[in-house]
Amino acid sequence: MIRWETSPVSRQDQHLRRALAAAESELGAPLPRALRRCYLERDGWFNGPDSGEWWVIWPLGRVVEENLRSWGEGTLARDLVAFGDDGIGNPFCIPLSGDADDVVRWNWIDSEVEVQEGSFDHFRRAWCLGDGAFRP
Repeated sequence: MIRWETSPVSRQDQHLRRALAAAESELGAPLPRALRRCYLERDGWFNGPDSGEWWVIWPLGRVVEENLRSWGEGTLARDLVAFGDDGIGNPFCIPLSGDADDVVRWNWIDSEVEVQEGSFDHFRRAWCLGDGAFRP
């Protein structure tokens, strides 16, 4: 019998795909294409000591937690999904449906878009600094 070994890279890929499917199930909707691509690469992006030390792109578990809470409280528009923040608590969001990949920064106080950040790729180049690894 041939036994196929799975490389660490493919195990990681399988883990990320399972985590992504679980997150989408809990949220009750698929994540936008740009976010799916991002989370298939890694589970979040942490800006380290030289950049302020915060999760610019949250780990998937936090995406689920923050969105379910915010949608339930009515503090985030239901057509947006928050996936990170600016370091002082204002979330970065992307439209939940459609193929648009424009990132916006949401203002909790005014319950409206505060800033248009541009495309998801532009957002990542501007906000995701360093190597993105979390080092406790």
